[in-house]
Amino acid sequence: MNSSSLPHDLNITNKQAQRLIYYIQGYRRFAWENIEPSAERNAALRALQALHGRIVSKMDQRDEYIILSLMPEEHIAMKMMVNNILGYYEMSPATRERAFATADLTALKTFLDDKA
Repeated sequence: MNSSSLPHDLNITNKQAQRLIYYIQGYRRFAWENIEPSAERNAALRALQALHGRIVSKMDQRDEYIILSLMPEEHIAMKMMVNNILGYYEMSPATRERAFATADLTALKTFLDDKA
């Protein structure tokens, strides 16, 4: 069995989930405005929209930690999102927000790369 087709669990706190939602929303706006329409872009946006809904649903349960089982298409979409956002932040002026977001996204990128 190919392990890349299995879901990978992402364990995050509610605060991390809130920030992840922020990044997903920002990336979706960016992608609609700046990335040429393609089947790949549209599939990634659909996967991120579904993931966004699952995160909100899990946050409504008010648990301290959230466990998200990332399906392969969500995993690919998140890698695309993280790479694009990190690229954007690398070109932007150094700010506290940039440093915080870069740390968040680098940790997420490491998780996604390790599960590839």
